[in-house]
Amino acid sequence: MFYKKEFNALNFFRIIFVFKIIIIFSIHSFSQDIHFSQFNNSPLIINPALTGNIDEEFRAGINYRNQGESITLPYKTFSVFLDSRLIPNFLRNSEIGIGGLFYNDNAGDGNLQNSTGMLFSSFTKGFNRDNTFLATIGFSVGFFNRSVNFAGVTFDSQWNGTIFDPSIANGEPFSNNSVFAFNFNFGVLISYSFSPKIIAKIGSSINHVNRPKVSFYDSDNRLDQKYIFHGELKVELNKFVSISPGFMYSTQGENYEALFGSNISFGESDLKINCGLWYRFERDIIPVVGLIYDNYYLSLSYDVNISNLHRASNYRGGYEISLIKSFSINKKYLPCRSF
Repeated sequence: MFYKKEFNALNFFRIIFVFKIIIIFSIHSFSQDIHFSQFNNSPLIINPALTGNIDEEFRAGINYRNQGESITLPYKTFSVFLDSRLIPNFLRNSEIGIGGLFYNDNAGDGNLQNSTGMLFSSFTKGFNRDNTFLATIGFSVGFFNRSVNFAGVTFDSQWNGTIFDPSIANGEPFSNNSVFAFNFNFGVLISYSFSPKIIAKIGSSINHVNRPKVSFYDSDNRLDQKYIFHGELKVELNKFVSISPGFMYSTQGENYEALFGSNISFGESDLKINCGLWYRFERDIIPVVGLIYDNYYLSLSYDVNISNLHRASNYRGGYEISLIKSFSINKKYLPCRSF
């Protein structure tokens, strides 16, 4: 129900302020690809070379992220993946990783959706006798779909002086509301074990190598390539305590994201409590808590927004849940990198 009010300049500027906040938040959210604060729990999105980079035979994971609910309709991201590590007898000091990933990103009044399905493969080669130095290359291919419901979106041309009127033509030259495109990603990874208790990994990847066309207009607007650099150090301090500091930096077009911090685990080998603190540069402080039991890893994080947007968000960012399971079907499978 609408109540008729006398229009004044103050009400107009309030509307414009809220409108600008929504636009700013949308730019920060969609000028880049989807992202998870728990980037280590979405390995295939970060780098195809992380495919099969596990101790067990298989790994399956689910990630869910909900953000922006304090400002506008929440931006929801969901992903599911499965990958496997293979050690063929005909390859010496080498292994192969294969996997698959699906994710969906849903946001805003226009129900803007990005859906992607990808297949992954990687090849790892050991360069010394005990395989403490490993190098991996990986790639992924697939398709993605971007769609929007224009009926749920209003444009500046639909402002009638008092409200946004959806019955007024928007005047936008849209050619379609759904775009399909082929996508190709590539990555490399280097891993070095200083000892069985200290392992370092560093990698880099390029997403959208082919720069697929993504415009809803009849134009040649293409997705920018995304460059990711990441690293992790796993240190077992003693039988009960281990730490895992890491970082991830990505850049796409004029946008960037820098994320770093550390997790620490306490407990026996079968049951551990995991907690951590991460920082997204100039944007969020991210506490993490989790539980590791019988090769299940359940983790929950929350983004505390400290950017200039905190005036509208009241420091509320979004929560994220991750569940990963590692397992082996072959009972003779040995969980080590001895090939």
